Amino acid sequence: MKLEYLDLGGGQQVAIHVASRGGNLLVECREPGPLLARIAADRMPPRLSPDSVLRGVVSRDRESVFQLFDALGGASDEIRVRPEQVCSLLGTLW
Repeated sequence: MKLEYLDLGGGQQVAIHVASRGGNLLVECREPGPLLARIAADRMPPRLSPDSVLRGVVSRDRESVFQLFDALGGASDEIRVRPEQVCSLLGTLW
């Protein structure tokens, strides 16, 4: 996976790891709070632990699926996002 810095606007950036596979974008973010606030503010977990990791598969034409993991790799929350909510933000990374 390749390290990229995603501009969230307002001078805020977040580091993400990405890989493109078969028209999909695989995403991993080790500081998911700002990214989640931007793409899924209405479905954010009440609190994120400092060691939370967000992993997901983004598609241009289908619902994107993200999963939050804790430090031990246990999955905690699944977040589904419509393409238009995430593609405008991540579209330049394909």
